[in-house]
Amino acid sequence: FKIRTTSRERFSTTPNSGILSPGQCVNVNLCMTALTSEQYSEFSSTPASAKDKFMITSCDAPSDVTEATIRGSEAQQWWDSRDAAELKKQVVLCRYVQPLLKVEVPQKRLSFVREPP
Repeated sequence: FKIRTTSRERFSTTPNSGILSPGQCVNVNLCMTALTSEQYSEFSSTPASAKDKFMITSCDAPSDVTEATIRGSEAQQWWDSRDAAELKKQVVLCRYVQPLLKVEVPQKRLSFVREPP
């Protein structure tokens, strides 16, 4: 799996990629950087415009694939070599809740289920 966001300067995810065995779970920490007073004012006046997204992409990986393959210098090449039909993508939307002290993610738990061929 790999996780990308529309706002890399605002959020960090740990881990942002990895390999999961069937049935295995992983906790992903999403951290939001502190807002400047200008950003806070902007979000307070137009909360509807302050929406960020996360894209979680996953696919089945051959048994010889290692963490180094999908996280190292070869990661982009490995993901680009996957056929589009192999990739499963899920978008997670978050919205800011006044007084902007927390971010709500409507999904409580994300899971990836292997679909029959």
